Amino acid sequence: MARKGQQGSSPPARGPFAPDHLEEAISRLNELIERQPNNHEALFQLGVANLQRSDPIAAVPPLRRAADLKPDEPRTLYLLGVALADTGDAGGAADCWRHLLQIEPGQTVPRYMLGRLLAMQGRLDDAAAQLEQALEGSPGTPPGIVARSAEALGEVRLAMGDRHAALEAWRRGLQQEPENLVLLGNVAAGLLDLGQFDDAIGVAQRAKRLGDKRPIIDYNLGLASLAKGDVHDAVRHLRVAASAAPDDLLIRVRLAGALGAAGQTKAAWTEVNAVLAKSPDHAEALTQAGALHLAQGEQAQAEALWTKAGDHPPARTALAALEERRQHWDQADALWQGLAASEATNPLPWLRRAIIGLRRGDPRSAIVLAGEALARAPGLPEAEAVLGLAEWRAGKGPDRLRKAGRRPVESLLTPDERKAL
Repeated sequence: MARKGQQGSSPPARGPFAPDHLEEAISRLNELIERQPNNHEALFQLGVANLQRSDPIAAVPPLRRAADLKPDEPRTLYLLGVALADTGDAGGAADCWRHLLQIEPGQTVPRYMLGRLLAMQGRLDDAAAQLEQALEGSPGTPPGIVARSAEALGEVRLAMGDRHAALEAWRRGLQQEPENLVLLGNVAAGLLDLGQFDDAIGVAQRAKRLGDKRPIIDYNLGLASLAKGDVHDAVRHLRVAASAAPDDLLIRVRLAGALGAAGQTKAAWTEVNAVLAKSPDHAEALTQAGALHLAQGEQAQAEALWTKAGDHPPARTALAALEERRQHWDQADALWQGLAASEATNPLPWLRRAIIGLRRGDPRSAIVLAGEALARAPGLPEAEAVLGLAEWRAGKGPDRLRKAGRRPVESLLTPDERKAL
């Protein structure tokens, strides 16, 4: 004789659950598990419901029991990893996702999650390896996951000091999602960092056409315009960014710099003073205030502000440049040497030290130092020219300098060298 369904004998409801019925679902699942403690599906769905309720601590026990019952089921391993990560058990989460990927290596989502988790732990090499595989994707992977893998991989590469690799990762993500505004913003910022100002402007403007109203877009447009010397465009974009984010002090400092470059000194001081009123030790504002003082011929005030900014690299750079301006070569060289030690990938300190070597009449040291600058920025025109002049003065002839062009070292040439060139 057929039996009617009894309460609790039907399969458990499957999540995600309607918010209005979430508590009821959890109650029914708990009742079912009391009668059927080895009901894998009920345990799994209780984990789903608790995660949906934003209670990962409650989700872990049923999901762990479900994983004990079916140790190789990918969906349980994935969700248990999510719950463990949300409770702060990064090691447990990583173990779950690694086990899952041993079973199904082509799963992109857990690989992305594992890569992101490793990045948060500071294990950048391992994170990059996982995110590279996630970025390659697999058939059927949602483009959004590939784009997020690209975003995360770019951030990891940036943390590893490789801006070119970061930009390449973000561009690969854009191939999957050409209208992804986050990636467009990242690509624009990456191009800006690498000095590709026209390309940065083009990408940022594309993001704006797609409706991106984030202040960071106009901020990057402003910085790129300023770097190109388009100070009025820079002021316009940075004003838009400052209006959209009035409490962002860095944007206001950059606006002050653009205003100063445009000759609007009074407006520049207004912005800088507003930032320093809110944050008296703001290193960027102190650096910009020093630049405004220097433009007014007030070297002592500028030096005091840059010194107050402490270890802030732009302030230390400004101090080193000021010592060069005073022709205090020993002090300038020491400052640039300190910057070179703290900014391993920055070619500028090495380039400036090479120039100081030339001014001191030491072309052999200038050759070494210019070579260090080129090792950090291959093809840098200024470094090529300095190296060419140093080699010429060391007896190797002017061929490299002729190829590089004399313009970057015009102020260093003697009258006889100018005639010879």
